[in-house]
Amino acid sequence: TLIMKDADSTLSTVTSAIVYLLKVRTPLMDLVMQWGYVAQILTLLRRGLDAGLLGFLVQSTLRLIHQIVECTSCVEALIASPEGVLKVMLRLLVPDLSRDAAFIVQGLLSLFQSKKAHGYPILVETSIANSLTTKLLEDVLENPQLAQVIDPAACKVHTVSLLKLLVEDMTYGDQIGEILDGHPAWRKYKHQDHTLFLTADQRVDYFLTSDTPDAPQLLTWSGSVAETTADTRALRLKDGSTTTTTTTTTT
Repeated sequence: TLIMKDADSTLSTVTSAIVYLLKVRTPLMDLVMQWGYVAQILTLLRRGLDAGLLGFLVQSTLRLIHQIVECTSCVEALIASPEGVLKVMLRLLVPDLSRDAAFIVQGLLSLFQSKKAHGYPILVETSIANSLTTKLLEDVLENPQLAQVIDPAACKVHTVSLLKLLVEDMTYGDQIGEILDGHPAWRKYKHQDHTLFLTADQRVDYFLTSDTPDAPQLLTWSGSVAETTADTRALRLKDGSTTTTTTTTTT
């Protein structure tokens, strides 16, 4: 147990160092692609999920993917990967919603914001084939487990933003819009116009600040045991006013 704990601690520390380095030295992400690591990271995530390793291994690969989707060349490598980036990422949301759903959906949003990436139309086409819109709507937004994830308010904002981004696609937007309009639940979100504001003390990347072996396991399914987290955030309403809410999450 001690050996595994030390290994997890080392893996987390190394991952944090890599993520931080890529944040402050963004050109290095192009080298990650050139050296062929992008496909390897996605394969490692898939293998971790196949083995049911929902701890530090899957957490670390997810964190790397979340960072490299900020780079167009890495997005192109993810799109071209035979693993299927959407197929793998959706396994973190369906059928069981990960407690880090907000972090995961934010990564997907960044992925689809890379519209200039070569192969982007294939990515959107693949989203239709994998029923991404329906899964985001039914398995994330309308999921009773949403209240149990870390930062459910942010999860909603990222999910709605992603769905609206897909609807705006020049080629497949109309088709995606028809799919969403076929779900009565979409009416609740279709015309929402709000922006999420995080408080000054809200952690931007909680993995970097909570990344210790003694901290609660962050990449776990919502039915797992975890500590209670309370987050305060403000929502800008359609009329321009703001409201501050505090969400307490216990699993």
